[in-house]
Amino acid sequence: MKPYVSFRILKSATLLLFCSGLALASPSFAQTTARTLTVTGRSEVKVAVSEAIMNLGVQAEGSTAEKVQDELRNKVNRLIEVLKAASAKDLQTTNVQLYPRYRPVKDTQVLDGFTGQNSVSFRVPVAQSGEILDAAVRAGANQVGGIQFDIARSDAEKARSQALKDAVQDAQKQGQDVLEALGLKIKEIRSIQAQTGGVEQPRPYEAQFAKAADGAPPTPVIGGSSKVSASVTLEISY
Repeated sequence: MKPYVSFRILKSATLLLFCSGLALASPSFAQTTARTLTVTGRSEVKVAVSEAIMNLGVQAEGSTAEKVQDELRNKVNRLIEVLKAASAKDLQTTNVQLYPRYRPVKDTQVLDGFTGQNSVSFRVPVAQSGEILDAAVRAGANQVGGIQFDIARSDAEKARSQALKDAVQDAQKQGQDVLEALGLKIKEIRSIQAQTGGVEQPRPYEAQFAKAADGAPPTPVIGGSSKVSASVTLEISY
């Protein structure tokens, strides 16, 4: 019985070694490492700004809080009427202040009156912003908090789409140039990563506006352009 058992053990060991050899030799069992190249394409698309976001205000001074408040109310109401007539969008109050003023008298401070401020923000087309600014100043606005610019949502989406397409082409061109220089060819794109940046805004427009004379040209407001960026990373096998 012992020789028979030894023969069966030897036969099993031989069969196991044979199967192991097949696993190492067969491509279906072998683990291959794919050769890959990673490239990143980038793009920027310029788009003209179309809207101006303005912040205008009225400041008034008087001997009593009631007088200051009355003057502010009248001027702000006229300002709002002008802005509504110009079809300003997103009109809202941004600041309301009323505080006392003092003047020094010997070793003390004496009440010298009151100062009040009322500011509003709104959105208008850039092409009309100069005329609207002048009309607002004529209506009583005597404070300018600055102007920021924005682009329409539809224009931003078109710019993002174009930036992504251009970034893909840039990445593909890089990969093709590298592999052709090495005498290799692209097999397939194994992975894709895409990213778009925010809209790069132009510098805020800062200015002080005097009351425009009748018949004078409108205050110039130049919006410029914004940039939409995108990057695409490709992992290419060769």
